[in-house]
Amino acid sequence: MGWGIGAIHIPASARSKNDPVKREGDNRSPAGIFRFGTAFGYAPQPPASWKIPYLPIVPTTHCVDDSHSRYYNRIVDSSKVPPDWNSSESMRYAGVYYRWGVVIDQNTPHPLPEAGSCVFMHVWAGPGIGTVGCTAMPEPQLKTILAWLDPEAKPLLVEMPIARYRRIRKSMHLPLRPSISPHREPTSARSRI
Repeated sequence: MGWGIGAIHIPASARSKNDPVKREGDNRSPAGIFRFGTAFGYAPQPPASWKIPYLPIVPTTHCVDDSHSRYYNRIVDSSKVPPDWNSSESMRYAGVYYRWGVVIDQNTPHPLPEAGSCVFMHVWAGPGIGTVGCTAMPEPQLKTILAWLDPEAKPLLVEMPIARYRRIRKSMHLPLRPSISPHREPTSARSRI
């Protein structure tokens, strides 16, 4: 992980001077406290129970990771905007990963160049197979989270190394970390696709 740019500033006291900072292409998930953006998926419509805005992913849907583009760190339809980027992720062809997902608002709404882009919570391919900076989990758990997300409740994603979390938990009024039973796997994984 590397410290990202989230919804709530993490105080310097929570960080070590040697902690990495999230950079474009570093294969690190961002650490911090983040809002959720738009949900997305391959289906033309989301399940009826979802409250979060939804974007159907089509063959021309791209997430732009070229920091020189005016569309950096945005999901765009390349048939509707003039492409000015040299690098983007064609989201429709990501296999199982983007069947369902949600944008993690890292480095938004006014993205800083090279500070990281296209960070999502999405479907994983299985144990030991993760992402290049996103948060991934089995599809049933992800769909449960997507059905639970209610923009009016202003949900936040808190992800950071546990030692840093312990350091700031009380001062930032964060909940106790739920324990993970040694007899079951955690429901998220970070590695790389």
